[in-house]
Amino acid sequence: MKPLGARLRGLRKDAGYPSGRAFAAATGWQESKVSRIENGRQNASEEDIRVWCEKTGAREHIPDLAEPRRPHPRRPPGRAWRPRGTRPPRFRSIVNGTGRRSASRKIPAATYVPVGRSSS
Repeated sequence: MKPLGARLRGLRKDAGYPSGRAFAAATGWQESKVSRIENGRQNASEEDIRVWCEKTGAREHIPDLAEPRRPHPRRPPGRAWRPRGTRPPRFRSIVNGTGRRSASRKIPAATYVPVGRSSS
């Protein structure tokens, strides 16, 4: 089955709207909203789907397109998902990649020289 955005784009083109700009003008939406929905960067609400289908003359597709979409089975709803045991890159050690600091990460004090002073 095609993603929702691709199906909506197909309905728009079949209805004779050559571009998202023309469809946005017909619905009163921003052009960017049409683009985001078609490219899957924004979820379409049930109201958006209803308006889309009415403007394209495809009312019979409303129940099929507006059925509740289930979240990913392993992804808790409303939370960013990451495999267990991994951390964001900013917490990983550059040296050993474990996320734990190692002795080799400490910067020796001699490497810092104040500006305008000599090192001796």
